[in-house]
Amino acid sequence: MATPGNLLIENSDGYTRNNGGLRTAYPVYIDSDLTVTGSTNIAGVSLTNLTVTGNTVIGNAATDTTVITGTFATGESTSADRVVVKGIYMNAANVAVAVPSITDPDSGSVAVDVSAAFTVQPAVGDAVIAIPQAALPTNCVMTGAYVTATDTITVAFASTAGNVTGANVNFKFLVVDLT
Repeated sequence: MATPGNLLIENSDGYTRNNGGLRTAYPVYIDSDLTVTGSTNIAGVSLTNLTVTGNTVIGNAATDTTVITGTFATGESTSADRVVVKGIYMNAANVAVAVPSITDPDSGSVAVDVSAAFTVQPAVGDAVIAIPQAALPTNCVMTGAYVTATDTITVAFASTAGNVTGANVNFKFLVVDLT
């Protein structure tokens, strides 16, 4: 009999022990915590109908990189408003954005070519977060950012309580590839 906390593998129909490993054509149920340590390679493993409940940690946020190739989805698999994400990208180098001069109480925008900043091509329908790397000019607020054409992100600005004197500001862009 197995001791609680240990895995008992018996040579019986459908289950075979192979050099300390387990091969089975039957479902494997784990009703408690499962901790895997050491070098674990699951490349080429297909996990279908995998349900994970509770807190799930893949990797160590401080030291590991977790890469999901292809797409990933969040939410209920039967939900009509489920989102499938192809990737989340941020440009490595700053991109200069020419904040326009704006007469209060007006607004303005600038289209930014980001083709040299990304190895992927942001497209209409992708989500964008514009992140200024320095303070915006006095009286200026950023009101949004969106993809207006492939490799072109438009950043919108408005004035608050006075005119805005245009200036170049370095930005980074976080792009969520939804297309």
